Amino acid sequence: KSILQAVLLKDERMDSIRLLYHMSIPSFFLLLLLTLVFESSAIYDEDLHNNPTLWLLIILSCISAVGYNTMTFVVTYYTSAVTLQVLGNVNMLMNVVVSVLIFQNTVTGTSVLGILVTLAGVLMYQRANQIRNFFQMLNRYTGGE
Repeated sequence: KSILQAVLLKDERMDSIRLLYHMSIPSFFLLLLLTLVFESSAIYDEDLHNNPTLWLLIILSCISAVGYNTMTFVVTYYTSAVTLQVLGNVNMLMNVVVSVLIFQNTVTGTSVLGILVTLAGVLMYQRANQIRNFFQMLNRYTGGE
């Protein structure tokens, strides 16, 4: 998904709002179908019809989702799909750390191994970028030899 977004944003010169528009239509119909299949009884729930706080929270959730997706497209445009994937892994890592700190969730050995592999991958990606930037700078100053 991220690679396709990067191609559409950079190579096809599509702006993030248009990409969000084109992605939201199939997502809406897919989610509508799944809602009707798995949660059709929710239509008859009284809280759905009489609770303005619920509707305010739903609208806030929609606005947050649009903002999140737009910022994801902007990050993809200015960096790369790989950077976005690395940021997603760091985000999951931070979620685990916060859940342990706040909720005192237990961490299994497999989780610790996953955290270590993620950190190693992030460090390797950062180091690869530093090496690439060094050689680009070296080529610039030596005339590309």
